[in-house]
Amino acid sequence: MNTKELNNALEDTLNAFIAEIKKQYTIQGHTLTGNLVNSLRWEIETKDTKLTGKVYIADYGLYVNNGVSAVNIPFGKGGGGKSKYIQGLIRFFLLRGLGDKEAKGAAFATARKHKKEGMPTKASSRFSKNGKRVGALDDAIKLKQEATFEALSKQVALATRLSITNEFKKIKTKR
Repeated sequence: MNTKELNNALEDTLNAFIAEIKKQYTIQGHTLTGNLVNSLRWEIETKDTKLTGKVYIADYGLYVNNGVSAVNIPFGKGGGGKSKYIQGLIRFFLLRGLGDKEAKGAAFATARKHKKEGMPTKASSRFSKNGKRVGALDDAIKLKQEATFEALSKQVALATRLSITNEFKKIKTKR
């Protein structure tokens, strides 16, 4: 089987899948720094006759996709604002244009809200164009699954047909 065409089809579907993930995160309003969507990349592994496409995203992308329950918010354990969580919230508010003092206050207020409601908070839906703040990866999979399967199965069918045709031609020429 000619894997070059199948590899190209897999590349196309991975690119389309990543574009859909970026779109879903953008719709949900997760684009302040661009780091999350810019972390998306894919790789294709080839082993024997097997092609495997893998999509990678920054680790925190899964927390953004799934949310974090209130009991798992790392706040209220002492630390005086030096935790990565608080520092990340401060950076978030600085990027939103607040001054140092206001950003620190907003970070602690947000942390208290997260500790109460979890993340995302109910109020954060105002940053979303579809009202959702979780499930971007899940939505992208749902939206691209059928097209991905169709594109790849067509390529496999074509490659199989060509392989069979070539084998029959070899048999004919031997006679």
